[in-house]
Amino acid sequence: MSRPGVRVRVDGVPGRSPSPGRNAGVKGVPLTPEQANTRIDRWRGAKGTSDAVVQFTREAVRDAMCAAPQPVTTAWLSYSTCVVGKLARTAEAQGRPLTREGLLSRSRIDRFLSVDCADLVTQARSGYRSRLDVIAGALLHGQVLTAWPRATMSDTKDNLTPWGLAQAARVALWTTGLRPAGRRLRMRTLCGTTLGAGLRRRDLVLVKGTMVRVDDLGVHMTVPATDAEPSRTVTVARAWEQTIVDAAAVAGSNLLIAPDRSSLLVDTLTRTIDTANRTAPAGDEFVIGRARNTWLLRHLAAGTPLNVLMPQAGLTTTAHLQDLLPFLPVVDPGSEAAARRMRDLTL
Repeated sequence: MSRPGVRVRVDGVPGRSPSPGRNAGVKGVPLTPEQANTRIDRWRGAKGTSDAVVQFTREAVRDAMCAAPQPVTTAWLSYSTCVVGKLARTAEAQGRPLTREGLLSRSRIDRFLSVDCADLVTQARSGYRSRLDVIAGALLHGQVLTAWPRATMSDTKDNLTPWGLAQAARVALWTTGLRPAGRRLRMRTLCGTTLGAGLRRRDLVLVKGTMVRVDDLGVHMTVPATDAEPSRTVTVARAWEQTIVDAAAVAGSNLLIAPDRSSLLVDTLTRTIDTANRTAPAGDEFVIGRARNTWLLRHLAAGTPLNVLMPQAGLTTTAHLQDLLPFLPVVDPGSEAAARRMRDLTL
């Protein structure tokens, strides 16, 4: 059984609902028409997906490529096949015929989103509807939309760009002056768990105070397993160790970021952050994605081996890390020359 409030796909982790931040279709690797068709032909869906669903999804997405921002990208295809595939699998499980007129009608899409996707967060359902509107318009009405019918998360604010040292310090300092005390504690803990440990939104609603432990090697948090991911242990950055230890002492068996609760929906967490951000200086709002990417970037800049960083971050591919490479600090010429020669390497 899926856990409510944790089905948000981030960083390309398989088996999860696509992130609404990826549905703008302007990210990913541009493809030629031949490459796009080859990628569609390789799509098989989740384990156990029937041949009928695979065929329906491939043909629907292939015929709807004319409605995609050009050139078509890997991100657009991945998101589209995932959304259409889920729609087709749900219809097949309910005994519905796999026809475009039946599955992409307005009433069927409405029911799919309100009933079959009721456990998804609001942003994810909005992303689903945006993409299905585009695909249905192209396949049923011959429409080629030049803009999405509603704004996405990526359109409204920067969710990805890592903070520089000064901006991260300003965000952290802002949280120390929040009122009332409960809001201050929650936001300080959120800074510690993201800037200090790189937790994702879906991780934050799972970690409890009792999952924090201290030993000679530092402060560690255990992120419990979900239906799609195994558990993992994350070591907290030194600068945030005391914040996490203090928060764990207050939370006990409740959630680390909400010490008065034993469970929390991702939607509720989002509203909590939005409420706090109303008092934030313009441009210095707290954003989980930016805080996590700042943590990742600092590890990359520090030379943390990928086989150490990726398990801590819950990453299964390097795709997300590659997106952060342009933000790495400039290396001084002396260090660059030594690195190129692998001066410290011994045979």
